[in-house]
Amino acid sequence: MNHRLKAPFVGLVALVLAVGGWFTYQQLRPAQTHPVSVSFAFDTTNRAKVAGYADAVVVGTVTGVAEVRQGERGAPHTIFKVAVSDKLKGDVGDTILVDQLGGTRGKATWTVEGVQQLAVGSAYVLPLTSRNGSDEHVLVLTPTLAPVTTSGASVHVWTQAVANQDTTVS
Repeated sequence: MNHRLKAPFVGLVALVLAVGGWFTYQQLRPAQTHPVSVSFAFDTTNRAKVAGYADAVVVGTVTGVAEVRQGERGAPHTIFKVAVSDKLKGDVGDTILVDQLGGTRGKATWTVEGVQQLAVGSAYVLPLTSRNGSDEHVLVLTPTLAPVTTSGASVHVWTQAVANQDTTVS
């Protein structure tokens, strides 16, 4: 083989082997979970404070995932489609998009410490803030987020929190 043809051929073979090795590594490497920390200027376990901070509080069922997009600080945001069944505070549509920090991209999952990731098919009471100029709403990350029970107790608790909402920061 001509030496002029040999060098590019060897380079091409090396590139193919490197790319193949990278893809094999991606398939064989274990899944990773990354914790994400968030902070607010108020106690997010206090529903009255969360209700006071939120622009809207709705009862809704997660019907699907619209997309998972890369966030500005590395962690992805999962955009959920939600069918709203009751509006405890604020004016939102009957079907909305809800942005929750965290999610899965490839084999890596980001979870917000102490906050449950929304699950498709489950109903929740969702405290939301508006995103200027967007049809999306941002989920207020609270550890009190849990699927709505058939007894409706969690809806009643949030209805009381909206009625007694606290907008002070402390």
